[in-house]
Amino acid sequence: MIRRPLEQVRQAGHAHGATVNDVLLTAVAGGLHELLVGRGEPVKGLELRVSVPVGAPGRARNAGGSTPMVLQLPVGHLEVGRLSRIAAVTRAAKASRDRHYRGVLASPLLPTSLLRLGIRWLRRHGGTKVNLYVTNVPGPPQPLWLAGARLRTAVPIAPLVAGVPLAVAALSYAGELVISIQVDDALADLDTLAAGVADHLDRLTASGRLPAIAGRRG
Repeated sequence: MIRRPLEQVRQAGHAHGATVNDVLLTAVAGGLHELLVGRGEPVKGLELRVSVPVGAPGRARNAGGSTPMVLQLPVGHLEVGRLSRIAAVTRAAKASRDRHYRGVLASPLLPTSLLRLGIRWLRRHGGTKVNLYVTNVPGPPQPLWLAGARLRTAVPIAPLVAGVPLAVAALSYAGELVISIQVDDALADLDTLAAGVADHLDRLTASGRLPAIAGRRG
């Protein structure tokens, strides 16, 4: 688990027209870079496919959920910053999804039941088409209480999907962003990955500047 003040992460994103989710994806990309370089694997120009769940706009929510976006995550060396690149990719993907949903909702030929079946199929079979899964959920901004006891922290757990060896989950609660990393047995060097994600997250939030985060090596 990685814990950081939510406001620092938010400011790092806002300074470059990005979201907290964009900062999270950027830190994960940096951690993966460190992991692969440490293994001696070539990373130049490497992009991995990441599944990112997002809410559907407007009435599309009534279709039983929304399919996740699958984005190209730049893991290899980049001359430009990853954060700017990822923010641009996510903005374009969300705009494309909004146009798609408007078309679907306007069409009388695609009933809700058929749309539900399509979403379920994608959730069941999408694991063969992505390398990792990253989810970020905004939680309560104020502390929660139960029977007079304060909930001190909340830890998100993203279950692994068959065929996807890495899942990263983030949850904000009472001013703190908590990130958990889950891997299957095939990915043995979890500590290296977690340290890389934490390091790149700190680089992003330091002084509110866009850092050069292409990796110390490679």
